[in-house]
Amino acid sequence: MIRCEALTAGYGQKPAIRDIAWQAEPGSLTVIAGPNGCGKSTLLKSIMGQTRIYQGRVLLDGRPADFWNARERAKRVAYVPQSRNEVNLTVARMVLHGRFPYIVYPRHYTKEDQDMVDWALEKMGIQDLRHRLMSELSGGERQKACVAMALVQNAPSILLDEPTTYLDISCQLELMDILKQLSGEGKAVAAVLHDLSHCLTFADRITVMENGAVADAGTPDEILDRGILENVFRLKIRRGADETGKKYYWFQRQKED
Repeated sequence: MIRCEALTAGYGQKPAIRDIAWQAEPGSLTVIAGPNGCGKSTLLKSIMGQTRIYQGRVLLDGRPADFWNARERAKRVAYVPQSRNEVNLTVARMVLHGRFPYIVYPRHYTKEDQDMVDWALEKMGIQDLRHRLMSELSGGERQKACVAMALVQNAPSILLDEPTTYLDISCQLELMDILKQLSGEGKAVAAVLHDLSHCLTFADRITVMENGAVADAGTPDEILDRGILENVFRLKIRRGADETGKKYYWFQRQKED
């Protein structure tokens, strides 16, 4: 479980997020939504120890995050950032790097490590890419490989920063189904998303951020009923349901006065 208490963090001398109270719970898919520059990515980076923390704290499994060394932290939280430096590795080798928290010196990969890679490649539907170089892949294929690398960490919590970037709509829905499945298996999954339809359709809880702070949090229905998404994004949001009860949403930009 991940918990932030009164967290103020940022870069250099300037906080980018302020007084954040937030948590990602086991068995739940939490989506972080908000306009560009509101602090969504900074929140994830702060959890991963990549920003300066001015006040408050991050707790991992009930202990302050800095209690855990890098290896132990990686056993508890897997992180898929917005982008990674391009590496000249095969997909299988790249994904295998996700097993580093479990490897002791001298480095020796076990059958369990290889089996985890096979499982992750199959789960992401990229087993046929295992021998391709990462530099040869499309943006969407690279994104799938990065998610697969996070999966093989086998951490109880997974953070993803805009994981649907570069994916076509079919692959986006496939990935969201996978994240929903992982949360259903007991993992705490949290993702920054820009697609409000995905947020409302897949999330168990939504955290809405604005100007570096949490503006509201709740279930998708609660968030819609309170109108916070409409206020933050200056939208009109309508919802409906088909004959099976499946909900759908449409959006219209509010006209300036």
